Amino acid sequence: MPRNKAPRLNVCRNLVLDHSFEEGLRNWGVSGDVTYYSGQPFTGNQSLHMNSGAASLFQNVSLAGVGRRPLFLSFNVRGSQGAADLIVDVIWLDRSLRVLGVGQHMYIGAENFTGELNAPLTFFEITDLPPTQAAYAKLVFSKQEGAVDSYIDIDQVILAPIHSINLVQNHGFERGLLMWNPTNFIAGFSFPLEGGGFARGQGDGLLTQDVYIANQPPRSSYLLSFALSIPEAVAVETTVRVQWLNSDGTVISDGLVFFIPSASLLNRQAYLTYVAVTSPAPLGAVRARIRFENQGAGLFEYRIDQVLFARISLSNLVQNSSFENDLTSWDSDGVSATNMPTAYEGSWVASIPATGGSLSQQVPLLRATGRCYLLSFALKATSEEEEAADAVLLARVIWVDRFGRELGLGLGFVARVGVTESEDATWSVFAAITEPAPPGTVAAKLQFSMPESSASLELDHVVFTRL
Repeated sequence: MPRNKAPRLNVCRNLVLDHSFEEGLRNWGVSGDVTYYSGQPFTGNQSLHMNSGAASLFQNVSLAGVGRRPLFLSFNVRGSQGAADLIVDVIWLDRSLRVLGVGQHMYIGAENFTGELNAPLTFFEITDLPPTQAAYAKLVFSKQEGAVDSYIDIDQVILAPIHSINLVQNHGFERGLLMWNPTNFIAGFSFPLEGGGFARGQGDGLLTQDVYIANQPPRSSYLLSFALSIPEAVAVETTVRVQWLNSDGTVISDGLVFFIPSASLLNRQAYLTYVAVTSPAPLGAVRARIRFENQGAGLFEYRIDQVLFARISLSNLVQNSSFENDLTSWDSDGVSATNMPTAYEGSWVASIPATGGSLSQQVPLLRATGRCYLLSFALKATSEEEEAADAVLLARVIWVDRFGRELGLGLGFVARVGVTESEDATWSVFAAITEPAPPGTVAAKLQFSMPESSASLELDHVVFTRL
C-alpha cells in the first residue's frame, strides 16, 4: 500500500536572508552611503548603518511556497538627530522581476529621530495580498541626504507570511478619524510615527473601531499592534480592549484586556509599539471592537498611531506572560518578579539583576512539525554606573520531543539594550520568527538568560504564537 504522505505545509519562516546583517551586506543590494556597523546593534553584533548621505538598501525576497498570503513586516530603527526621512516599500515582482504592484509603502518622518526622541523604534506593518503572478517581494529602505554626521541604523528585519491583511480601516489615521469613534480625540498631523496622521487625544479619552470579522474562520485569534506616545511629563493610564460583538452589536466577552500603567510612557516622548494576541473569538462573534481608553490628570496630549488587527493561527501560548502571577509557570534562577509602575504592560515584570540569571518556560505544541512561531517581548535596562555597557539577553527557542529530549534550536539571538539611569530607562521591543519545528516536536522551551554585567534587566509581556 502507498504510504500516507504528510500534508504539505506552506512556507512560514522569515523570508529575509541575513535579516540582522551578521553576514554584512552579502545578501543585500545597496546604493549610496551604506555600511554595516557594530556600534549599537539591536540584535546580534551588527546592524545596517545608513550614513548622512542619500542611501538605499534592498533585497528581492522569494515568495516560493507563500501562496497568496499577505506578509507581516517588522524592523528596528535607531536614528540620530538630523537624520533624514526614511521610506520603506514592499514591491511585488513577477518571475522576470517586473513590477506588479506595491504591497506596502511606509513613510517615517525625520522627527522620529531627533533630540530626546532618539530611542530605538520597532515597527510593525502588514502588506496587502500579493498578486497571483508574484514571485518576489522587493523590500526597499531608502533615505535622502541628512545633516552632517547623521545616521539611521536598521536591524532585525522580518518579512513572514500571516493569515490575513490588516482588518482595521484607516489604521494610520491618514484620513483623520474617519472610520473611528472618538471621544476627546481629534486628528493630528504634527508628529506621526508613520505616514502623515495620528489620533490626538486631549485629556481623558476613548477611541474605538468595530472591525468586521464574520468573514474570518470561527474561533480565530487575532494579533493586535499599536503605537503610543505622550509628549508631556504626565502620568497616563491606558486600557486597550478587544471586545467580541454579536450581530446585534452586543458585547459577548472580552478577547483582550491590555493595561499600560501610568508611568510606563512617562520618560519617553518617542512612540512605543505594542504587540498582543487575543483569545479565540467565540461562536457568534461578528465584529471585534478595538477600544483605547486613557486617563490622566488635567489636559494632556496623547497620541495613537499604526493600529493593526489581523487573523493568526493561535492565541498566546505563554502562561503568565506578563508576570502578573509572580513567576508562576516559569522556571527561574536569580530572577524575581517586581511590582513596577513603569511596567510595559500590567503591574509586574521579571527582574534580572546585574549578577545575571535565567528564566524559562516549556510550552506544549500541537501539530508543530513544519510550523514556525513568532516570539516577541519587551526589555529595559538600568544601571547606576555612568558608562555602563549595553545589557545583553540571550533568547532561545528549543524544540522538545515527547520524552523531554531537546531536538534542536528553533531560534537563538542576542538582544541588546542601551543602558541608562533608572529614571530615564525606556522599553525596547523585540520580535523574531523561529525556523520550522522538526518532526517529533511536542513542545517549545522558551529560554532567556543574562550573563553578569554592569546593568540589570526587566523583561515583560512575552508572546509566543503562530502567524
